[in-house]
Amino acid sequence: MGYNQTMFGFAPYGRYWRDIRKLVMVELLSSQRLELLKHVRDSETSLLMKELYEKSSKNGGQVIVEMKQSLADMAMNIIVRMISGKRYYSADAKGNPEAKRCQETIRNFLYLAGLNLVSDAVPLLGWLDLVKGFIGKMKRTARELDFVLGSWVDEHRRIRLNRSINEEEKDFIHVMLSIMDDSNISADEADTTVKATCLSLLSGGSDTTE
Repeated sequence: MGYNQTMFGFAPYGRYWRDIRKLVMVELLSSQRLELLKHVRDSETSLLMKELYEKSSKNGGQVIVEMKQSLADMAMNIIVRMISGKRYYSADAKGNPEAKRCQETIRNFLYLAGLNLVSDAVPLLGWLDLVKGFIGKMKRTARELDFVLGSWVDEHRRIRLNRSINEEEKDFIHVMLSIMDDSNISADEADTTVKATCLSLLSGGSDTTE
């Protein structure tokens, strides 16, 4: 599910790990980049306050709200928007098949990634994980992840072909694609690196919303 250790959180120490870590810290999570994307955080906070206000107004000024879920959805919207420009966690997104697919895929990935499997302790007994169906679930989740992340990358490539992107519009995928286009690696390798890095940022951000 981690693109064969391409995710920098699971990649072995070496040149690749150092390069990706530098890309993430210098280009994606730098104070300058986060400041350029400040409007994402501001807008999501405003949208949450507006949603709470509307719910309260409809119920005579009082309403019971599950704040843990509301704050978790807001945090995930911020993370996903900063990565891909998408907004999947909202009342409006509930009827959106793309949003539902993304939410379910990320949820399955986090669940499976956190499992303690028999093969983790005793590799020779890995067949037990296969019999219990964990291996099949991981393969299906890996395909779903690749589809979701691949659609993001493909969409960003199409946008970049049609028009120029200003700095405030550049989400993390735009930034990574700009860097990859200036490198000597193939398009397939670049896309895999971008998708794996997106997954690392998603999984890291999702952990903080639990």
